[in-house]
Amino acid sequence: MLPIVEVPGLAWSIKSYNLLLVLAVGVSSVLAHRWIVESGEDSRRTWWALGLFWLLAFLGGRINYVVAHWSMYRSLGLDVVLLRLQTHTPGILVGAVIGIFAVVPALGVRSVAFLDGLAMAAGVAFAIARLGCFLNGCCAGGVCDLPWAVSFPAASPVFTTQREMGMRVGNLAASIPVHPLQLYFAIVGLVISAVLVMVRRHKRYEGQLGLLFLLLFSGSSTVLETLRFELPKPGQGEVSTYLFWSHLALFTTTLSIWVLVEVMRHRNKLELPDCTSSN
Repeated sequence: MLPIVEVPGLAWSIKSYNLLLVLAVGVSSVLAHRWIVESGEDSRRTWWALGLFWLLAFLGGRINYVVAHWSMYRSLGLDVVLLRLQTHTPGILVGAVIGIFAVVPALGVRSVAFLDGLAMAAGVAFAIARLGCFLNGCCAGGVCDLPWAVSFPAASPVFTTQREMGMRVGNLAASIPVHPLQLYFAIVGLVISAVLVMVRRHKRYEGQLGLLFLLLFSGSSTVLETLRFELPKPGQGEVSTYLFWSHLALFTTTLSIWVLVEVMRHRNKLELPDCTSSN
């Protein structure tokens, strides 16, 4: 665990989670911009669209996190609520959808082209951000005895949560071994991006990669959320349960949209821009 990164040669330090979150946005934006422009969109407008997209995605994820942890945040100042960077993925996706279909077209960028380009880069963004979670020692999985299980030090959120749940960790130097759930999410994110890049040349209509990303991401997240380990919040139930149902709802909705699109295209009742192998 490395929650704080010291800047060599300078008296500066930065939270590893914040650093990797910024890196995730930067790397994925560069990749997405390239793919979106290759589909025929204007470079400058695409940069503006990406900037506003990430702003809405962050706000959605931040609101989601604050609501899920309201018992902790309701007694804190507005500056803490707004300026901390912890987010939840379902809220990020809601903000992203609003950005793609409400803001991006207003900037003169086609939503379907933006969605497909961003989808291929999104898995990379989630992978880098999850590495930040791992270094911070948060968002871990439940107790396990598998060979790759990880113990986090006594100062970590995992250790604190286990202690607050009554587990016997008081005299230990590290937490009871748990699933490295953050790394599971990171690996899945990279795999999804790789799959979408391979599917790109064979996609049949614009917007298909975006739907495929949401389907793969929400489906895999629904499964992985069953391994999450969180402290129940007063009056809210378990956060892990909330996230599980959020991802399951997203998966069900995306699957329904996918089936509807395929059926309507098969019956020639829905026209979407077709793609050729030149993509």
